Amino acid sequence: MKIKNQYNRVKENPDYIRYYRDQQDLLQNDNVFGCIRLEGNKRQNKIHSPFPFYVLVKLLYSTMVASDFRATYQYIEQQVPEMHYFGERLPLEPMLEAYRQTGIVQGIESYRQNPDASGLSEMNQLRAELFIETERRLLERLQEPVFYLEAPTGSGKTNMSINLALHLLNSGLGLNKLIYVFPFNSLIEQTRQTLNGIFHKEQVNDYRVEVINSITPMVTEEELEAEAALEGKNKEPDNTDFKRVLLERQLLQYPVTLTSHVNFFNYLFGTGREANLIQLHALSKQRMGKITIPFMQ
Repeated sequence: MKIKNQYNRVKENPDYIRYYRDQQDLLQNDNVFGCIRLEGNKRQNKIHSPFPFYVLVKLLYSTMVASDFRATYQYIEQQVPEMHYFGERLPLEPMLEAYRQTGIVQGIESYRQNPDASGLSEMNQLRAELFIETERRLLERLQEPVFYLEAPTGSGKTNMSINLALHLLNSGLGLNKLIYVFPFNSLIEQTRQTLNGIFHKEQVNDYRVEVINSITPMVTEEELEAEAALEGKNKEPDNTDFKRVLLERQLLQYPVTLTSHVNFFNYLFGTGREANLIQLHALSKQRMGKITIPFMQ
């Protein structure tokens, strides 16, 4: 059976015996090893192309490393680390309701129902048209992997992206987190202020908009002061679980994450152990609502 299998392999790939067949010519060829390597690459490409194989290896490795970090935390702390994604514990409906109650969305809905009686300015009417058109096109193409939105500054891209992301999360496709990716830290802070203005803490409880970049600490001073105030202290609270905070940051365990291009491409192409924690297992379709990447022209 082994001999038969080997015969079949040689029959399918005659280059396996090229050296013995063309021994004299190959010995006189200065580029013999280059030719052998080239033929080997051809055989390899018949099996799989390089990029899908890279993605598969990256996915398996990141899943293994993330599982190891979670298991280590559970063993040491004797508690299961929670995943703060949209689902049973964090239903999406409060976020949807908070968004619908904003003045911008109510004005757009008024324009949708009766453009003549909406009272919007000419510029806001144009923004409303863009908002409604992008929403319509997305709902017609929910199964598409990429939805590209390009519009001039001041046209309401941030508001449109929030609307589209919430539609995706509410589409029944099994998406449960939202990730924004930005080229500049200033845009990250600007978008966080916009999101915080829409989704007030008292409306959405512990729904967290987390910033992950080079200038934002894992536990902000505001969070420490808030926890200290709850404990009636004027110093850093003793009950902050920094191991949990670190693990949540390493695995992007937030319903909404704002991060930078640098981090995003490190997640995809980084080679270190911690660089592989987040990668494809957390960015895969089953776990992510939307990636928004604003590019500056």
